[in-house]
Amino acid sequence: MPSRISGSKLPLVSLCRGAFAPDVVWPPSPPGRPAIYGTAFHACCELWYASGEVDLDGIAAKHGLDVEESARLERAFDGWSTSRVASLSDATPEWGAGYDTATGTVVLLPRGEGRAAYDGLPSTVICGTLDLVRVDADSKTGEVHDWKTGRTKLPKAKDNYQLLFGAMLLARAYDLDSVRVYLHTVDEDGELRTSEGEVDAIELDGIEAAVTRWQREATEGAPLNPGEHCTGLYCPIRATCSKTNEATDELAPVPLTEGIVYPLTGAIESAEQAMWILHRVKAVQAAVDLAEKAVRAYADERQGIEVDGKWYGRHLDTWTEPDLSALDEGKLATLDRLELRSAVEHKLGTTKLKATLKERGLKGKGLEAAYEFALEELSEAGLTKTKTRAVYTARKHRPEPVVAGAEEE
Repeated sequence: MPSRISGSKLPLVSLCRGAFAPDVVWPPSPPGRPAIYGTAFHACCELWYASGEVDLDGIAAKHGLDVEESARLERAFDGWSTSRVASLSDATPEWGAGYDTATGTVVLLPRGEGRAAYDGLPSTVICGTLDLVRVDADSKTGEVHDWKTGRTKLPKAKDNYQLLFGAMLLARAYDLDSVRVYLHTVDEDGELRTSEGEVDAIELDGIEAAVTRWQREATEGAPLNPGEHCTGLYCPIRATCSKTNEATDELAPVPLTEGIVYPLTGAIESAEQAMWILHRVKAVQAAVDLAEKAVRAYADERQGIEVDGKWYGRHLDTWTEPDLSALDEGKLATLDRLELRSAVEHKLGTTKLKATLKERGLKGKGLEAAYEFALEELSEAGLTKTKTRAVYTARKHRPEPVVAGAEEE
């Protein structure tokens, strides 16, 4: 079988090679609902490029999507299918290849075989599947596209090692001088936000050297490097990592008189073990709550904690939304003038207001502009309210001084 490292895991590998050592045990990790939905969306895109026709109901059923997920898939794909990306010609979806770090060669993977295509590959091969590629042999250039579903931030394309590795695979497979990389995020209505960049020959050499070095370090047993990437990049051992266990035991020490059967690294073998694990989970949760309160209090006292160029602390988010608590005839006239009476049910909510504007054919920047205009008009008519919440997180600016009474989240 090929290397434990894969193209999709390279953003994590760039920060921690220890999790990918051959002797590290990966606990079972079935895909969550967001991952299942994302797989279904990618299947729709693959069929679109292959035939231009997609059976959305069939794909939803095949992947076990529920009613809400199926409706979301339809909205997202309908929007995506009208985008510039969906109309690209000479494009190949789900292009798979592997890079052998021992020989410096690229192996093209057969399409349609899934993980069975990995059978027989040596452990030095790092595999990757790219959402979409295009190659121009005459100019010796190529394109790599990757789309992410869900509520995700849009990083710079050239900061994403999954994309950069894909660019290197394509370049080595077709002897290209440069590759343009595109990172797209797809929202629930199929709207795309895109970041792009150019990877030249010198950068491609650097990517190849870095990936080869990371593979060697992982094989030799690199130390674990805990950080925000453990959960943010879905480390396969995040639940059982020895560094996590050390931190857990510091928060909630295990009495020396108790037999240690935690953490769970495999199947539960007895009712006693299950109850002991449940006891430890509750103890750790209580310890985490106390620790988090202590950190928040420390941040409040110092108006934030600076970490890696960002400030952790109590940041206030303020926004305006429609409010009907003081509705009268004059304010109803404003709703009629804006043709928003149909958006009023028991309340005039943000979601319903945007849905009404979408029914008029608005989307993207046009939708946002119409929504902001409607809010301004509603505000002047006294049909909005301002809300504030406090969120403890890390941001680029220093937190505001603590204000009593703000809702915490």
